[in-house]
Amino acid sequence: MAKILLISPHSVIEDYSQPESLLAISLVKAGHSVVRVHCAGYMNRFCVGMSAMKLNQESTQDERDKVCRICTIRRDVQNRYFGLRSIQLDSYLNQDAKSRVEDILRDPNLKENYWQLEHFGVSVGRSALYEFLLQHKKMEIHFTEIEWERYRIALRNALLTLEGAKQILATEKPDCVIAFNSLYSANAAFCQLAKNAKIEQYFLHPGTNLSESTHTLMVGKDFTWRLLKDLIRDWEDLKDQPCSPEEIRRVMNHVLVLTHAKNALVYSQGRSSEPKSIKKHFGVRSSQKLLVATMSSYDERLAVESVGAFSAEPKLLFKKQIDWIRALLLWIKDRPDLFLIIRVHPREFPNKRDSVLSEHAKDLQKEFQSLPENVKVNWPEDLISLYDMTEEVDVFLNAWSSVGKEMALLGIPVVIYSPELILYPKDLNEWGITEATYFSAIERALKSGRTYDRVQKAFRWYALEFQKSVIDLGVSKGRPNTLLRIALRLVKALSPDLFVRAQEWLILHYLDKNIKDDQAIQRLFDGYFDHPWQVKAAEYSPVSAETEKAAIYLELKRLPLGLARIDQE
Repeated sequence: MAKILLISPHSVIEDYSQPESLLAISLVKAGHSVVRVHCAGYMNRFCVGMSAMKLNQESTQDERDKVCRICTIRRDVQNRYFGLRSIQLDSYLNQDAKSRVEDILRDPNLKENYWQLEHFGVSVGRSALYEFLLQHKKMEIHFTEIEWERYRIALRNALLTLEGAKQILATEKPDCVIAFNSLYSANAAFCQLAKNAKIEQYFLHPGTNLSESTHTLMVGKDFTWRLLKDLIRDWEDLKDQPCSPEEIRRVMNHVLVLTHAKNALVYSQGRSSEPKSIKKHFGVRSSQKLLVATMSSYDERLAVESVGAFSAEPKLLFKKQIDWIRALLLWIKDRPDLFLIIRVHPREFPNKRDSVLSEHAKDLQKEFQSLPENVKVNWPEDLISLYDMTEEVDVFLNAWSSVGKEMALLGIPVVIYSPELILYPKDLNEWGITEATYFSAIERALKSGRTYDRVQKAFRWYALEFQKSVIDLGVSKGRPNTLLRIALRLVKALSPDLFVRAQEWLILHYLDKNIKDDQAIQRLFDGYFDHPWQVKAAEYSPVSAETEKAAIYLELKRLPLGLARIDQE
């Protein structure tokens, strides 16, 4: 059996560390040797866990130390509860290692050369950019003085991780390493060093079905983008496979989470409880067909491209989104039969997850000062849900966001110019890669209307992404009773640290330790397969297209009235 290292420096993030613990005990039950690798404070200047707890690099040391204490408590409770062996990377950092890192950080030429910086054969200067770029919503890489100091903290964490990882890999001699989000800079450093040593490397990530993300795990080699691209590659062989009623129900649960917009990962407003005419709001005439152009945020794309997880030079019809919008404006200004709403991405503005205004958003505010009379901009302050628009829209024009697959699920035609960038199959949408084919695709979409074929394809893709290719951990057995919750409040008043310890123990107590996909986990790591579908496919029981169709129409009835207008065939 294999020896597996779980890279776990962010135990404070319960949505990471608790599912990871369940995965660990499943691997132990299968006979594997599992060791968790933790941080004992070497990243105390700032880390991903502190960001998740709403701190930043300018937070006080007391605030950061409090997060470190919570992280340590949760780490220790989890390991003792499940009987897992753990080591601290800090104990592998001697003075020589720390001095080497400080020498690199003091290099007067570092700011000019950080992009080329390698340590132990790992491109650490680039990998340290990942969460920095996300935090600052960058569309191009440049630093203010404050930002440079923030980046240096991430770089320091990654360099120290490499120093410790080198010693750990030599001592523990693992067959495999696993990290929750292998793109986070410290995790990426450890994972890349392991890969360079020909050690198998996997990532974990919460399932992308938002109704199940607390108990499903994406698992695969390298990082999330590789898994999704692998599934797209397999799509040709799977797109004719009907979904089961259970898969269709679970997909619809996700859609309902999107329409309600209570989840922190949903950037749109929730759908209005009262009927809301988007055409009336924006002054669209009844005779005009309505197009909505959904823009995307640049920071996520820049982050994955910068760390080498995605092609940095995709072949795009429009180099920048503003070039795309300008082409649309030129095309539509002489089309009085059409009306265009430009929907800027809410993530680029202060939102429920952060208070940062992106660089791209600032540029857009300047760009959209003068527009044709049949064009309006939908800003986040309009408080309009994407799902308010779906009732009256005729066609969505998408950059590369998930809107392309979400709207296909409702049967709405979507046109893209970026088939290389999207993380779903391009045949869910219409597309064009020259101006002539792109605008022809829009005309074709305007004529097509909402079709069942489009809905069917989208459900089949979502079933592959949400169920077939993830590990289902199972759901919680329950929650503490009223008396226990009252006792917890009393403990919190007496000792915050004891409260965290008691709360963590109770959460673990109520988790179901009988993991639903136990066998799939074991077979996945026994054979080092790329992702779960490769081991789950043999047990899949196909259903008929008629059964699938009946289930789809049944589930569409759960949507708010007006969202799904697919004629029965």
